Amino acid sequence: MMLQSHLRLLSPTITHFGRLVNSNLIDLSKSSLLANPSLAQEIVSSLYKFGLLVFRNQTRLKPSDEIHLAKLFSHHPSIDNDDENQSYTGGAGTQHRLPQYPQIALVGSYSVKDFYGLTAESKGVYNGWPLGQRAWHCDGLADTHPPPDL
Repeated sequence: MMLQSHLRLLSPTITHFGRLVNSNLIDLSKSSLLANPSLAQEIVSSLYKFGLLVFRNQTRLKPSDEIHLAKLFSHHPSIDNDDENQSYTGGAGTQHRLPQYPQIALVGSYSVKDFYGLTAESKGVYNGWPLGQRAWHCDGLADTHPPPDL
């Protein structure tokens, strides 16, 4: 599958940064990516090229799928197997982690009940945000050229 044919602009005015992926045709599950390593490589190269990829409707992903996807982008190969003390979300160490998948930390404001074995609440990092407030964060935006004008 050629991922490039499934990429669309996020906005008609922002052409150098980010792409929306027609994710109805793309399956990010571990089994799908293992079966199609060229797709996995295209995802990696597209992310580095465009700085942000938005995959909608990936509602059937399990924690093991998320971990496999995250490991495609590892920047620290020496800590990849240190699941007890590391998080692929960087500063998420103070957030709740999934008991059976300690490398997955929940970030933001949330209230979950028996979410893969976790029942927890967090008001998030920013005081005053309502429960469920949506936001996103990416440390690498300043590395794109030109930087995104969001």
